Amino acid sequence: MTRTEQVLVDLEKGFDDPKNHRPTITSWKGERMIRVHSILATVKEMLQMLVSLDLIKIGIIGEPSTGKTSLALLLAHLFHTTSKFPFAFRIFGEEEFLNMERTLATLGPANYILYFHDLSFLNDRRKLEEVKAAITKIRHLKSDVKIILIYDYHYTLGLDKYLRQANFRFYTSIGSSEFDNMVKTLGTKHTNLVLDFNKKYVEMTTKQTCTFTIRGKPFFTYNYKNPFVNCLFWNNSRPRYVIFPKREWLAPTCSDCANANGNLQSSIPVSQFIQESIDKFGKGTFMAALKMHALLNGLDVYNPKVVQARRYLTRAFQTKLISLEELLVVSDLKVTKTSLMKKLDGILAT
Repeated sequence: MTRTEQVLVDLEKGFDDPKNHRPTITSWKGERMIRVHSILATVKEMLQMLVSLDLIKIGIIGEPSTGKTSLALLLAHLFHTTSKFPFAFRIFGEEEFLNMERTLATLGPANYILYFHDLSFLNDRRKLEEVKAAITKIRHLKSDVKIILIYDYHYTLGLDKYLRQANFRFYTSIGSSEFDNMVKTLGTKHTNLVLDFNKKYVEMTTKQTCTFTIRGKPFFTYNYKNPFVNCLFWNNSRPRYVIFPKREWLAPTCSDCANANGNLQSSIPVSQFIQESIDKFGKGTFMAALKMHALLNGLDVYNPKVVQARRYLTRAFQTKLISLEELLVVSDLKVTKTSLMKKLDGILAT
């Protein structure tokens, strides 16, 4: 094995100090972890690709109860909280997936994270052809937007060949019939890593631990689901281990995530929150902020004249070359730089 090949193998196994063949241990919210197992690095990598492509697809493959849903919800949270683009988040199931065109018609013009949950065993060929046609034009959702598609399913070949094509994949388990499929997807040069993941999966499900070794000796052990789950990340170039917790462990409260399936019940009296916010900022300012937040989440509540003017402006940019910066300068509009100066008090402090 060449030194370059050894470095790649070390990185796959979590060694970010290949010279000494030892991983660096760090902590996340007080929990110890191997640094190169950070899922934050994968999120950064995926968002970087989104700058160029406008649409990325993420597949999450694994058996039931291995953390596929938890991983998808965590990724969505990290995307909308760390991206420079604002994102709306929606969760759908098999019915919405098979009626993709109708589902997309319900969405407003915004950047979206669309999570389609449990898509194994879809067999309606006519519907699947309609889904594929809709996905090819999904980024032109009433206007050009950024889209992150997340699917989860039970095994590597569990989706139509076109639909399972993805920019990135996460494997939360390896079933008895999955070994050959994973080797075929990742490449035979990564066979040893797939074998290692298989051993770790058996350890996780039987001993509730996941142990990483150096020269055959235990070096670091995760407690399975307490709080981290170990999985394989594949970026179509190189696979590596990453760990992930539940979103609630990272952020106990997130209204944007909780609103994703449309059935959130507020935990505070909304009318009191509105009045306290108006007292802080004034009615006009607060309502303008609320309308903007709704628009970024795909809900257009502006009056018809404003909507028409925005569509007119969009069409103008598509028709002629117009500098947005010049337009702002001539209109005497400047980029705002400020900090939140108001305390979260009143009903928010209870």
